[in-house]
Amino acid sequence: MENPSPEAAQVREIRQLLRQVDACLRVRRELRGAQHESVGLSDVYWHPDNLHPALNVVVPRRNTAYVPIGDVQRGLHRLRELGRPARLQYIEGLFPPQYRDQIQSVGLRREVRVPLALRPLTPEHPVPLMAMHEHRVTREVGDMLCVEVGDLHQPIGLARLGLGAEAAYINLLEWRDQTGLEALLHTVMTAANEADTTLLILPDAPVRQSAWGSVLSGMGFIIEGCLITCMDGNDV
Repeated sequence: MENPSPEAAQVREIRQLLRQVDACLRVRRELRGAQHESVGLSDVYWHPDNLHPALNVVVPRRNTAYVPIGDVQRGLHRLRELGRPARLQYIEGLFPPQYRDQIQSVGLRREVRVPLALRPLTPEHPVPLMAMHEHRVTREVGDMLCVEVGDLHQPIGLARLGLGAEAAYINLLEWRDQTGLEALLHTVMTAANEADTTLLILPDAPVRQSAWGSVLSGMGFIIEGCLITCMDGNDV
């Protein structure tokens, strides 16, 4: 049996990372109180009290490579029955272009596109050694970490990490400048590694060719995949 080409191995690694992103998002919804039920190959998430879009959404069933459009529509119908707008979310990179074309053909329109930067934290992808700034890591609740970085008692940056499925979803809140942002991200990587996570997820990633994209690449981030949210045009 022939060994896979480097390109095929890279595609497989990225898909594994994106599946971990999906697992993390599922855990995050459930930790925040969302319930879910399956409708064919769609999973319907809804929160009994909180109407936040991230908690009331239809997603493809875990580990599926394709979802028939009929199952998507039935999932959206169930979400409407629960008094929620018809909203679908999926990770671009786990599904073929035909999936996007099909959901557009039934009137779903893209609401949000969130590019992702992924940083594996494994023995093959260790945290680089750098001079550490003054910092404090606190656990706000069981699944949230707050990371504060300073220099001579002056704040440099602030971030929160949402933990789930051995991954950490980064919410960058404040940073002084690009140097401060790099210091904050390095501290975030260290904190996540110490929390036994194996993947960092940074939303709103820049394009690879940009200056900031080059900085992220130099820190070991892989800019791949997007979190796509679509809504029925009648519900917008």
